[in-house]
Amino acid sequence: MSTLVGGRMETVAPIRVTDNSDRIRLIGLLLISLLLHAWLIRNSAMTARDSLGFAQLAVNLTHPSHGQPGPRSLPDVLRAAKQPPGYPLTIYAVYYVLQKINPPEVAVDYSAHRLLRAAQIAAAGAMVLAVLPMYWLGRMLLSKDRGFAAVLIFQFLPVAARDTSDGLSEGLYFLGLSSALALGVAGVRKQSVGRCVLCGIASGATYLVRPEGLAVAFGALFVLLGLAALRWRPRMNMLACAAAVFAGTFVAAAPYMVMIGGLTNKPSGKEAIEGAPAGPVRPGLNANAGGGPLFAEISTEVDRGGPVQKATEAGSKIAREYLHASHYAVGVLGIVGLILIRHRLRTHPEWLLLLATAGIHLAALARVAYSQGYASERHLLTAAFVAMYFAVAGFEPLFARFARWPVVGNFYRSPAALWVWTAVLIGICIPSLTKPMHQNRIGFKAAGEFLEGTMNPDDRLTDPYEWTQFYSGKTIYRAPNSDYRDVEYAVLRVGADADDRRLNQAVVDYAKSVAADPRAQVVYRWPVGPVEEARIVVYRLDRPAFSAILGGTNQRW
Repeated sequence: MSTLVGGRMETVAPIRVTDNSDRIRLIGLLLISLLLHAWLIRNSAMTARDSLGFAQLAVNLTHPSHGQPGPRSLPDVLRAAKQPPGYPLTIYAVYYVLQKINPPEVAVDYSAHRLLRAAQIAAAGAMVLAVLPMYWLGRMLLSKDRGFAAVLIFQFLPVAARDTSDGLSEGLYFLGLSSALALGVAGVRKQSVGRCVLCGIASGATYLVRPEGLAVAFGALFVLLGLAALRWRPRMNMLACAAAVFAGTFVAAAPYMVMIGGLTNKPSGKEAIEGAPAGPVRPGLNANAGGGPLFAEISTEVDRGGPVQKATEAGSKIAREYLHASHYAVGVLGIVGLILIRHRLRTHPEWLLLLATAGIHLAALARVAYSQGYASERHLLTAAFVAMYFAVAGFEPLFARFARWPVVGNFYRSPAALWVWTAVLIGICIPSLTKPMHQNRIGFKAAGEFLEGTMNPDDRLTDPYEWTQFYSGKTIYRAPNSDYRDVEYAVLRVGADADDRRLNQAVVDYAKSVAADPRAQVVYRWPVGPVEEARIVVYRLDRPAFSAILGGTNQRW
């Protein structure tokens, strides 16, 4: 008699990363973000000033010698450019697709309008895609519903929504930043070397968009080495993960660092690192005009006081811009949420990665604010992004406390509390989003379109505001002429907002000298109508060239 020994194979259902509810939430976020940014682009009169430099750099990177007096290579452009190449190359890719889909009726080398539209689409499209890693980051740290709510709130923050539809690098930056953070959180949580390598690569790739992208890599190294030193996690695992982050970052970022011979070419970054003034030049422009930088992003005050005064001023500016970027409510709730969930930081150290990233980024901004007196709300969006997750994380303990209150207790014990608070936070953002972007600058665009068909190639145009010269085609791929010309044009803004401390005063003064010349004539004003209502005025100055025939040559006197 034989005995049969055997076993039955059990069928185990595969573990799925996503389910139908995740897909529904992601599709909803993608559609909402797409509609929001499409409306903002449609409702924008013009783009931000820095978009002009990014668009110009896009042309220079793809056609280095175009419009140049001599041959120039791609490495030459990279070394001279004041911004990393990631976003400008994305702009050109979108511009190329637009040209193929809808070829222009008149053949031109480059269209100023399409370049800036491509910049808006590149930034907004990247921000739409960013909802994918943002949602997964929230899903890992929070839950499906709260992760969905966090991403939805951030998409509607006015500074985040408008800046990612304004031809700036923020959209692509947040796509890289959220991807790096999501991979880093997964790497810390699962102690996964592979995910840490990908985190480093994503952080290095984000650095090619903005230098701040390295904050995730530095934050991950700080957290992993700290966990190893404190033995909160297995030491060898943490050291291996730290080495993986470093390797991934090195592979993605080192070639560009070697190319430019440093960490960054941004004047503000170089001054913060090296301590010596580097001269603020707007992105993409390789030369100064009128003897100075085209657009200064620093304080114009020569004497800003001693170290204590500068530190106090820097701290107050960063705090103020943080509240602006987070639309106040999210920023305050983020701080409250951090206090309420502080006990989780040891048991869930992946939260430390968000704190470390924001802390490193704030430290870099503090250095710039201290040395240059400059801070911008869009540069505080990283802190607002991190605060948003802490704010939503704080809802749970906050609602638990409210649930003990009479009358409102039942409401805070129900799922409706999350969605009502989310709706309120989004609702207070809506009024700011309904305002057209840069409507007050439309006159510069109109003046540029006028000059495009009026100016000769050899004429000089002095435009301290930069939009008119770009729309006229004078600075699409090169810096403006600053030498003597027989015919000169100058653009000036008149009225209550004529003075702008952020402008290069040397260029402003030169434009005013052209306008003050008795021979200067007003050739265009916007809006067209009574002179007293004009806001933008274009002057033309003709300087007769007296030539004498000396030895068969022409000589200008």
